[in-house]
Amino acid sequence: MLREAGSMLPTAAPAVAENVCTKTAFVEFLEYNEFELAMEQLEGLGESYKMPVRFWSLLLACAKIMELQTSAAYYERQIAACRNS
Repeated sequence: MLREAGSMLPTAAPAVAENVCTKTAFVEFLEYNEFELAMEQLEGLGESYKMPVRFWSLLLACAKIMELQTSAAYYERQIAACRNS
C-alpha cells in the first residue's frame, strides 16, 4: 500500500519549498522496512502536493494495520477535507 501511494506522487517539485520530506527518503525507509518513517515521508509529501482521497485512504489503511491511531485520525481528516473541497 505504501508503494502504491508513493507511485501516486507527481514528478514535479512539491508546492511547499520548505518541506523536508523527500521521495528518496521514502524509498530508503521502505527498503529498510521502516514503514512508519516511510509513511511519515508520504504524509509530508502528500501535504505539499495536495494529494487525492485515494492517496490518503492508502495511508489510512497502513496506519490502521500498524495501529497508529493518531496518524489514522489525521488521514481521516485529510480524506474529509479532500471530499469537502
